[in-house]
Amino acid sequence: MASDSKPAFLAEYDSEEQTAAGLGVCVKTLRNWRRDKQGPPVTLVGNRPYYFRPSIERWLRSREQTAA
Repeated sequence: MASDSKPAFLAEYDSEEQTAAGLGVCVKTLRNWRRDKQGPPVTLVGNRPYYFRPSIERWLRSREQTAA
């Protein structure tokens, strides 16, 4: 397996870099959110964080606010 590919069981998961890019934030911001337990749910595989795409969508929906 190439170093940039991931196993089939992680097909629905994004890396930390992919998740940060998709949310439009820096990787450092994502790490700060994880440290502060504010960001989307994370799964650690061998100390590497992965984010389940449906969980990211649920997390985003939970942050919706009504217009003022």
